[in-house]
Amino acid sequence: EFRRVLFRSVHKVLYELKNLLGYDAIGIRLQDGNDFPYYDQIGFSNEFLRTENTLLEYDRTGKVCRDRTGKPNLACTCGLVISGKAGSSNPLMTEHGSWWVNDSIPLLDIPEKEDARFHPRNHCTYQGFSSIALVPIHHDYAIVGLIQFNGYLKNRFTLPNIEFLEEVASHIGAALLRKQAEDKLFKNEELLRTITENAPDIILQLDRNGTIVYINHAMHGYPVEECIGKNFSDWTLPEYHWIMHESLKLVFEGSATQQFLSQELDQPGENRWVQTSISPIKSGKKVQNVILVSRDVTAAIKAEETISDYDRHHRIIVQTAMDGFCVADREGLIVEVNESYVRMSGYTRKELQSMRISDLVDIETEK
Repeated sequence: EFRRVLFRSVHKVLYELKNLLGYDAIGIRLQDGNDFPYYDQIGFSNEFLRTENTLLEYDRTGKVCRDRTGKPNLACTCGLVISGKAGSSNPLMTEHGSWWVNDSIPLLDIPEKEDARFHPRNHCTYQGFSSIALVPIHHDYAIVGLIQFNGYLKNRFTLPNIEFLEEVASHIGAALLRKQAEDKLFKNEELLRTITENAPDIILQLDRNGTIVYINHAMHGYPVEECIGKNFSDWTLPEYHWIMHESLKLVFEGSATQQFLSQELDQPGENRWVQTSISPIKSGKKVQNVILVSRDVTAAIKAEETISDYDRHHRIIVQTAMDGFCVADREGLIVEVNESYVRMSGYTRKELQSMRISDLVDIETEK
């Protein structure tokens, strides 16, 4: 929708300019990767656009023709203006980099060695346009496109006309590039929103007081609307409030990311273990807000507790068993023995844990 609105706005501007200035054709080229196709135009035929929409040329192997620096060679006069290679010494160029002519026929007679253009096509001339003006669009000292004005009659331009068109191109280019930047920002925001809303983690934006100003989705059964405006510690068990607010304070004062483990109460009333990271959002050198990312690690902690319980019970069983037990690693080094084995072997636990299974076998063999 944004692109359609932008295109309609540009088209309206071109339409008004064409009618106001009385030129027969007008178009705007904008950078798209390595090429500069027409973003919009009025007055050029389909036949013309089929050959002139792209400024790229290809060699016999199908590869883009490039100069010594590796940049694509842009064809004809539009390519000359956009590449900025002609220079102000060219009698057809202005100091601003615009190119204009009131009679295009003599262009056909320029010797190849004297023609500054790469692969001059001269299709504008063949289409009957006598007066042609190409005005570059600048952005941050780079040429990012041009506006083209064509007339069938000769002598449609004067230097004051061209200077006026340069001013017009400057305003159109600035507005268009600003809109494109807004479009890119909008897309980035949409992408970021999609990522955060589908992220498994809870992502919060907090102010200095810990008030939630943004949350990506429902948290532990609490809907988004119930979370916005609440303090980020409202669902946390009281014994963790100090570490939470101290971490928040440290991020605002020292700009360093803080991490902590805490327990929260979900909507059904069960405790959940949460691993949390708080990072700064800066404006210049000042921290304006923070981003909190929390991950539910309840299942992992319960699994660790289960394993620990199993190990503890297993150890009790082994240590109290009447039979002797001995555990060795892959190298045969004894790493654990129970009391029964210590009594049966005649060695101390410390002595056994410095021996290998093979040592015990050798001793038994000797006996």
